[in-house]
Amino acid sequence: MKKLIGLSDEEISKIGKLIGEAYYAEDDPMIRIFDSKEECITYFTLITRMCMEGDILYTISDNYEGFVAYYTKKHVPYMAMIKLLFRLNKSGIMPALKKFGETHKGWIETNKKYKKEKNFIEVYMACVPVEHQGKGYLHKLLEEPFRIARENHIPCIIETNTDLKAAKYQKCGLSVSDRREFSSGVVMYSLEYR
Repeated sequence: MKKLIGLSDEEISKIGKLIGEAYYAEDDPMIRIFDSKEECITYFTLITRMCMEGDILYTISDNYEGFVAYYTKKHVPYMAMIKLLFRLNKSGIMPALKKFGETHKGWIETNKKYKKEKNFIEVYMACVPVEHQGKGYLHKLLEEPFRIARENHIPCIIETNTDLKAAKYQKCGLSVSDRREFSSGVVMYSLEYR
């Protein structure tokens, strides 16, 4: 795995576009809140910047076959997340995100049970660009957070809101620890690896 640090604006935009296009292609329920594909890509470009600034963004190689961002409970990138909120507001995307929050009340509380854990790893994002899907790269992206979880005897947790992603994560070795359906019809899965 290669940690992505010190990326130029151009590189961040390239990666954000790859990630945004992958989520858009999967018809992820969250993507429906955006008015356009471009707005979705803008969102993921901002997420990419946050992950890089938070020192939590990795890729498999310089070929960008996939991206993963993860952190431990003890090292959450709070400052980068605060900057993200300001950037989201400035970009004009915040109203769409508020709409998502209103239709998915309780979403943030999905992983509340892990707050009691001494430590855990949360995979904030795992994404394989469209051109590299179906080649086993998701499994490769999760190897490092799983290794850290095993060595430290802590859970690795991931959330997703699509049946397809939940199934893919289960094939990689995670199990569903919680499943919640919201009034919008969207299902949120919490998965863990122990």
